[in-house]
Amino acid sequence: MLITETFQPASFDESPVIDLQKTASMKRPAPTATVVPRAKITRIRELAVGYIVDSNLPFATLESTYLQELFRQFDPDLCRHAPWG
Repeated sequence: MLITETFQPASFDESPVIDLQKTASMKRPAPTATVVPRAKITRIRELAVGYIVDSNLPFATLESTYLQELFRQFDPDLCRHAPWG
């Protein structure tokens, strides 16, 4: 007795996994690079320095992971481009 393995889709609507992966990847949009204007980054830097000077805080305040996470919650793209150190 010879046992052989054959693949038969249950219906015509089913496709092999590789075909599903190819069509899924074609439908996925390409990631777009977000550009934060230089003027906005400069303004954030000025405001941060103003806050530090006005509050008599050390400049290392901006390196706090808690403060950075707080800003990241508001604007993740801006936080990736902001100078923290």
